[in-house]
Amino acid sequence: MSLLPPAYALDAPLSELRTAEILIVATVRLWALRHMEPEAGHPDWRGGLAVAGADADAIASFGGLLAIIAAVPRRPLDVRCTCCQTLGADEGRFLQAIGFLQRDLRQSAGEIMADWLPPAALRIAMAAAHALAAALARCDLILPARCPTADRLRAAAAPACADPGLARVQ
Repeated sequence: MSLLPPAYALDAPLSELRTAEILIVATVRLWALRHMEPEAGHPDWRGGLAVAGADADAIASFGGLLAIIAAVPRRPLDVRCTCCQTLGADEGRFLQAIGFLQRDLRQSAGEIMADWLPPAALRIAMAAAHALAAALARCDLILPARCPTADRLRAAAAPACADPGLARVQ
């Protein structure tokens, strides 16, 4: 499991996400849905990306990355259905990993993805993830740099003792 704290709270309302984040979550969900129920008539997962201005390389990178993750996952991933209004843990981690790559924080992104993939698959997936992050950035789909939830930050900053004088000594 990744030692990095999640940047997105589990079950965070999608309404709290920005446009680029919602687009990526919706695309992941549509991709998963088409692969879980291929016989049903689901919307094409590539449509939102195309409307947002993503080029063929971005779309191919997105599909390639998700195919690698789906092929050999270490565990089942928390990807929600398209009607769910809250963010799954792995959906948030996916956003966090792509955001890290957009900021050239490859090691942090790799740490997140190592929770999903064995080492050989991770090496291949990292190339696709980096290409995806760059392609999304080219069409101005920049993910915000999110910090862990405010509650976790407040808890970490809280003094060990309620006495302000003693807290200063600590």
